[in-house]
Amino acid sequence: MPLNLPVEFAEAVQRQGVRFKVQGLLGEQERVYTLGTAPRELSALFELYCQPLIVDIADRLGLRIADAPRTVYPSFTLMKNEADRAKVAIDIKTTFRRPELTFPLGPYTAFSRNGAQDTRYPLDQYAEHWVIVFVYRRDDDIEWFVQERYRLTDAVPTQDSPRLPAPTRR
Repeated sequence: MPLNLPVEFAEAVQRQGVRFKVQGLLGEQERVYTLGTAPRELSALFELYCQPLIVDIADRLGLRIADAPRTVYPSFTLMKNEADRAKVAIDIKTTFRRPELTFPLGPYTAFSRNGAQDTRYPLDQYAEHWVIVFVYRRDDDIEWFVQERYRLTDAVPTQDSPRLPAPTRR
């Protein structure tokens, strides 16, 4: 049965009351360390935000979750068990808002070319490939959308970065 990740994710966000607003890191003596807008750091933060949401989805659907190191595709794998041949790949991408909405595909590009490099499980074990995309500005304006990965990679690439559809404002 295919996963309707856009609906499942939106419902998990609503259930948990997540707003995707990061003010900084709280240190000792309650000192707040502000964050910059470096994509790598923000991407890591959004993955941290998504992890309990993905766990929520997996629990509701009776699935297991496996995560992967940052350089391995996908960020999260949903599956019935390790032998499952219909695993679901969920990757997290972050991009700064600009007129041409693009982002690098990272390890997905490598595995889509050679089929096995830098993937959590063999490619033929994945039945679905989803990406959760966060689009942000330097202020608190953050939008997100969930899309099947092939819809993003069918676009005309620019320096290994496909053009994306305009996100739905959340």
